[in-house]
Amino acid sequence: MQQKVLSALEYDKILEMIASRANTSAAQNNIRSLTPDMSTFMINETLDLTAEAVMTISHKGALPCGGYKEITQYVLHAQKGGTIRGRGLLAVSSAIKYASQIKRFIFSEEYGAPTCERLNETASEITELKVLSSSIDSCILGEDEIADGASPALAAIRRKMRRLNSGIRDKLSSYTKGDSSKYLQEQLVTMRSGRYVIPVKSEFRGTVDGIIHDTSASGLTLFVEPQSIVNMNNELRALEADEAREIDEILSDFSNRVAEKALELLANEKAVILLDEIFAKASYAYDNGYTRPAITEERFVSLLKARHPLIDRKKAVASDIVIGRDYTQIVITGPNTGGKTVALKTLGLSLLMAQSGLFVPAEEGSTVCLFTEVFADIGDEQSIEQSLSTFSSHMTNIAAILKELDEDSMVLLDELGAGTDPSEGAALAKSILKYIRASGAMCVATTHYSEIKQYALTEPGIVNANVEFDAVNLKPTFRLTIGLPGKSNAFEISSRLGIPQEIIEEAKKEMTVSDSRFEELISSLTRKNKDAEDFLMRAKTAWNEAEKAEAEKQSELERLKETKNRLYTEAVVESKQIINNAKKTAREMISSADRYSKGSGAMREESSRMAREALDELNALLPKSSLFSSLTEEGEGEHEFSKGDSVSIPELKAEGSIVEIRGESALVQIGSIKTTVALSKLKPAAAKKEKNFAYTGMKAASFSPTLDIRGITGEEAKIEVDKFIDDAILAGYKTLTIIHGKGEGVLRRKVTEVLKASDAVESFRLGGLSEGAGGATIVYLK
Repeated sequence: MQQKVLSALEYDKILEMIASRANTSAAQNNIRSLTPDMSTFMINETLDLTAEAVMTISHKGALPCGGYKEITQYVLHAQKGGTIRGRGLLAVSSAIKYASQIKRFIFSEEYGAPTCERLNETASEITELKVLSSSIDSCILGEDEIADGASPALAAIRRKMRRLNSGIRDKLSSYTKGDSSKYLQEQLVTMRSGRYVIPVKSEFRGTVDGIIHDTSASGLTLFVEPQSIVNMNNELRALEADEAREIDEILSDFSNRVAEKALELLANEKAVILLDEIFAKASYAYDNGYTRPAITEERFVSLLKARHPLIDRKKAVASDIVIGRDYTQIVITGPNTGGKTVALKTLGLSLLMAQSGLFVPAEEGSTVCLFTEVFADIGDEQSIEQSLSTFSSHMTNIAAILKELDEDSMVLLDELGAGTDPSEGAALAKSILKYIRASGAMCVATTHYSEIKQYALTEPGIVNANVEFDAVNLKPTFRLTIGLPGKSNAFEISSRLGIPQEIIEEAKKEMTVSDSRFEELISSLTRKNKDAEDFLMRAKTAWNEAEKAEAEKQSELERLKETKNRLYTEAVVESKQIINNAKKTAREMISSADRYSKGSGAMREESSRMAREALDELNALLPKSSLFSSLTEEGEGEHEFSKGDSVSIPELKAEGSIVEIRGESALVQIGSIKTTVALSKLKPAAAKKEKNFAYTGMKAASFSPTLDIRGITGEEAKIEVDKFIDDAILAGYKTLTIIHGKGEGVLRRKVTEVLKASDAVESFRLGGLSEGAGGATIVYLK
């Protein structure tokens, strides 16, 4: 793409806004140097990475690389045999830790974040060099500070230096605190040229035996190294030299270790910079509501609700811009300052952004094809130096465009044919549009000429568009509408601004009849089109509200049905269990009577008779409905429906209960609705075997959908959560809450591990603010 076009469309401003979100200078430079690409594969790869980064930001937040400092210069220096000083080694250690943190961030599956394969692949290039980082941190305490333990030799040297320093100070204290103190300007010990000295008054120059190293500015003080410590100072200087050599050895050793890991460190930095670049693009897209465009091989562009990216999102007016299928040229008309140029730039910038692998300022579902060139002649480029008028400048640009365009080009022309005689300008504009159409290129142009509007109405492959203008408030709406030409609104604007009405009327008379009728036709079509759009919008709103009401009604019906079925089943199971328990008691009575009766035969028979009568009475209590039959017998067989039976209605795909039997039909209640259904169209509701109903009923009665595992170990938590899920399945629950607390996250990770491994779990997430936040996990069973 031509740099001139990129500048005209303000593409560099978009890149600068994205670059400002990157943390590393390399990523910022990469973004600033982005240019549109023609490789569909590379564009889609970049868009895939950006899409995953957007998804990651929405779940986890920004990439944690805010403090990352680039280390390539240090690594390359070490590779060449150079020594890295303290600052460089600390930067290497910091880079290692940041890279590891970024890798963990990408691979983390907390907060319900989906797996991002391409980001994981990029992050997998990072090698965690913990040993090297830890060694540097333990030995390099600051830019110019090395720990004593960096090497045994350094530790020994510094021990000697501390002892010698102590001895020197003891020696000097005899001067500052003894009889010699009267010769001193001050009772203190200082240093000159790296050697310990004492401040002697100048009048006592020969009294204190030693070497004079310095004199005060006034000449009243001599800084003397007493002869008694000269040898000790010499030894101290020798130890300092040994210390410096040992430090150089330590730094050299670390530099060699960095050189050995150069490939890993450089690969780490490359991955970090790439991720930083990707997340800068994603952050810009996420914060501004941009979407991923689909890249198509078909020659068309469809931008849905597109808006100019450099206009405040709250003020920018969204418009659909579609070109390429039914028409390859759009002529945009409308008043000055009405948004025609904004529409051109919106299209041009969106195309450049898409071909640079960036999300576009449009809604989901937008599609673009790739262009070898996007040409643009936008703005007033009048040149005094070259003695070019506005018209000449435009024609010079257009001439250059016409020489280079082909069928894979997009041409954007602002105020085509303006700046010269209107009739000649309009004729020239039509010819230019014909030439561009013949080349196969697409073109969007703005104009004021009525001749061009009429031309677009009759020629195939070209369509009118207009930007709306509020003539009442004298404000443009900036909304682009494709399919109708626009009015200049010159008369309306002039009248509102105070031009006398008689002048307006006289001007209207000067217009030709055809021009006047054409403007009236445009006004009529615009009004009708707006009325149709308003009606369509109201119809869509009503339709959406009706669908929403229907969905809410259906949801409520399902909820009531589920609640009714659950309560009914629990009641049946509980009743059946009570009866079974009673029957068991009766059998025990019979058995007890037969086994333990010591009376006469008549007494035993009487006892057995009474127990059997009790059992018969219990059996008589059992309802004869189909549901209870299904609890004890396999197969359906013939069913005689009774009031209260739970039934299925296949034709309605619903379940309900019989309220009343009416001959060959029944009144059935489905949720809050009652309807009459033929008995032949009813089937018994599906029921489980007795033992399953009974067990589920007992489990449901005692089961709580909340499990608190705080205070136990990870292995204990695994056992408890597994059992909790099994009990929930038996009890018929679908939504569960596991309270594990926040703490260090050990229990939360264990719960996540168990839930991922369970085939019964549909999904899970951390609790919301009212659900325990990060201290609880919400589980959804299949």
